[in-house]
Amino acid sequence: MTTMTMTSQMLARPPLLKECFQRCWRMGMMLLLLVASLGMAQLAVAQADTDREMATAAPGISADQWRQVRSGETGPNYRDSRFDSNYNLINASGETWRQLRNRWVSPYGLVVVLGMAGVITLFYLMVGRKELAEPPTGRKLFRWSLFMRSLHWTVASLFIVLALTGLNLLYG
Repeated sequence: MTTMTMTSQMLARPPLLKECFQRCWRMGMMLLLLVASLGMAQLAVAQADTDREMATAAPGISADQWRQVRSGETGPNYRDSRFDSNYNLINASGETWRQLRNRWVSPYGLVVVLGMAGVITLFYLMVGRKELAEPPTGRKLFRWSLFMRSLHWTVASLFIVLALTGLNLLYG
């Protein structure tokens, strides 16, 4: 090897120690940020005092008073500030959705989700993998730009996170 090729090879590839240091530095910073964010979450939870919040948010409201508010009655404890209106503080459609969710969506939604996973598994077992007609040539085709691929994977990962958190809210 000549001196010129050795020098160009050394310039083309950074030393292994530098790469290792950069990786360790990045991982250390990510770990530090993770620990800091977990610490901040604990501070927020520690500041939330539910008993004190309930005492100041709605002091001394009984079930009879909530029934009165829900029915739309006006009395000494509740005054409607809107002139000649049917305004009601309680939205009854929320109760309707809760009953629908507890009776139909929760039990049968789980059957639908698990059933779809079973159908996909059954299809894979029956049809199998798609085999290529010819052996791979090694050539790569440029189909999508880097921006489109990153956009696709960002939306796909957000969809998966939202699906998992939604299932957790529904069944957790």
